[in-house]
Amino acid sequence: METKTGSKKLGLLVYEADNAPRYYEIKKGLLKFVLYGLPVISIFLLVLVLSGSVYFNQISEMAKRKEPAIIKELRDNSLTLEKKLTETSQLVSTLQNKLSAGHVSGEKLDSTMGLFLPTPGMQDKTKFPNLALEGIEALMSGDKIQLKFNIINQTKDNMKLAGYIFVLMKNSGRISFFPEASLEENEFKIKFNSGESFATQRFRPVDNVFFPYIKGNSKDYLFKILIFSRTGDLLYKQLVTKQIEK
Repeated sequence: METKTGSKKLGLLVYEADNAPRYYEIKKGLLKFVLYGLPVISIFLLVLVLSGSVYFNQISEMAKRKEPAIIKELRDNSLTLEKKLTETSQLVSTLQNKLSAGHVSGEKLDSTMGLFLPTPGMQDKTKFPNLALEGIEALMSGDKIQLKFNIINQTKDNMKLAGYIFVLMKNSGRISFFPEASLEENEFKIKFNSGESFATQRFRPVDNVFFPYIKGNSKDYLFKILIFSRTGDLLYKQLVTKQIEK
């Protein structure tokens, strides 16, 4: 091998056993590229390929984890819609049967104190109620009287129970209603579906029943709780006497 000082080329003299020596020249830049550049580029490309492989694997794993969640959400939404459709169909069927039954009798109207507008086919189911009230409590809450209780679903297999709640309070000859806006404007009547809406399969606390408090009135309060179904049947009624002191 021969090296010329300051030269950009590198001379190589190759000897072979039976042949005359041969002389080759290689550019130093090319030799450095082969010795140093190619390995560096190869390592860089290898790192790039590995990084890309890891990145796409992560995306693939994220997609696999996300896909079941999306499918589950769609399935849950579908089941919810099917359940609502079934409930709506049952409600329509019940209403159709009520409409075909004709007018409600006077005896059934008396069970609601004659305050509620009659509905076709209305029934009084309070003799065998499918719900119960527990934890009935009356107390002062600021400048109002609050009535609290829990609705316990007693239907078979905990079927969904839904309807409307009314509470009447009597004190010193004065009667108050909950909800306050349930009375019709032009007549002293109440629509069964203007009450506080509720739905439960097991347990439903009711703690938003408030009445005005008038100072100087009797401490004895009489509450009447009425619960109607979504189709107008009277499901439950109960009289409760409480003493309240401020």
